[in-house]
Amino acid sequence: MTRDEEMAAWTARGLGKKTVNNELKTNLNELISSSS
Repeated sequence: MTRDEEMAAWTARGLGKKTVNNELKTNLNELISSSS
């Protein structure tokens, strides 16, 4: 793998983590607002 490919892989991994975290937060917020 070249450096550029490595950087692209790390970036994709970071974006994936952010997306998962945002979805978890959204789901938690929906659970909280629906239960109150």
